Amino acid sequence: MRYLALLENVKVRRAGFAYRQLYEKFYMRYRVCSNRTWPNFHGNPRDATAFILEDSCIDPGQFNYGTSKIFIRQPEIVRSSLSLLLSLLANFM
Repeated sequence: MRYLALLENVKVRRAGFAYRQLYEKFYMRYRVCSNRTWPNFHGNPRDATAFILEDSCIDPGQFNYGTSKIFIRQPEIVRSSLSLLLSLLANFM
């Protein structure tokens, strides 16, 4: 079980984090949601992820930062908040 990382997966789920994603993937997917990360960002993906989450006004208790991944308790909250932000941005373009 340790070899397949199943043990780590169980620990993360028990802690209440149903969704996790690498910082780079999260940044690439949601970078247009923040003025600080779009169109150009010169920094590491972890900082970009923090800016995106701050600008989307998501409760800090809903996510936690790992060494290489962002851990999110309820991905529906993040998706709905970011989709609302994207729709607002679309009105300005």
